[in-house]
Amino acid sequence: MLTCVLNIMFTTAPTRSAIPGSCFLSIILINPLLYSLRRSALQGMERQQLFNALADPTRRNIVELLATQGQMNATDICENFDVSHPAISQHLKILREAELVRLQKNAQRHLYSLNIDAIHKLEDWVKQMTRHWDETYDRLDQLLEAEKRKTARKGR
Repeated sequence: MLTCVLNIMFTTAPTRSAIPGSCFLSIILINPLLYSLRRSALQGMERQQLFNALADPTRRNIVELLATQGQMNATDICENFDVSHPAISQHLKILREAELVRLQKNAQRHLYSLNIDAIHKLEDWVKQMTRHWDETYDRLDQLLEAEKRKTARKGR
């Protein structure tokens, strides 16, 4: 919303001189920041969609099946589960929408395969979170060691 307002202010002004210098500068500086925030929000939404798709055990099993077996049609996938064909189709639809699986249509055959790019996005996120928490715990360890040294010095 803010981006639209700023862009309208910028584009509806007849000349740059109609906007005070500070406003013009703010628009130039804020637009890239808003673009970055919007991109981060979109990535967050994509990530949320991935996790929502993987929240269901049947869908996780479908992903594992495709990872181990490679391309499969819906009937072959369905044979591995004790659920109806329409239920598997719905699970596959959710996995497609989350871009975890790809659908390749060859005439009457619909083949599903794992989208490795989505798996890499998840892996990258897990690595990022692991780094973050490792660094946090390392700082906590350093703080505790410093407190131990202080306590040891006071006890002498």
